[in-house]
Amino acid sequence: MKKTVILLIALMCVITIPFSGVYAQAANPSLPPVELYPEFPRWSRDLRRAEIIAFGSLPFTMFTATTVMDSIRWGENNWDTKYAPWPIKSAGAVSMTNSEQEMTFIIAASASVAVALADFIIISIKRYKSEQRALNIPVGTPIIIRKPYPESDASAKDAAAKDAEDTSAADF
Repeated sequence: MKKTVILLIALMCVITIPFSGVYAQAANPSLPPVELYPEFPRWSRDLRRAEIIAFGSLPFTMFTATTVMDSIRWGENNWDTKYAPWPIKSAGAVSMTNSEQEMTFIIAASASVAVALADFIIISIKRYKSEQRALNIPVGTPIIIRKPYPESDASAKDAAAKDAEDTSAADF
């Protein structure tokens, strides 16, 4: 009975994901790219991005490191339920020692820095390829930059509406 209820809840969650709107939204094309704002040098923007990614991934790496450390402790202590990891931890569970907690945090922080470093490498490769593509454009090739037609003020809209009325009146 318990397994059926858990399976039913998991199935309902999986079915509702496509309709929940948790997908990332498309980038807003009206916003200019970051390179148009040269207030800061590229290295400082890259450093800021790495900082954001490292601190943003820290909760996820901390959860993973804690679960892994708990599982290792559980295995080292002959699968005693007092040392079980979080989902199956009993009420009288033995908590981690200070050195184990420090080790868990060091592992999580290192994994977060590794994620930020991997992002930096990926972005650097993409940026290099983009720059090489831009440099390899043959001389004389027209570069077309499309911008939306600017919205005019209310008086221009009124004039356009009046022109539309005049045109429709001329049809009769």
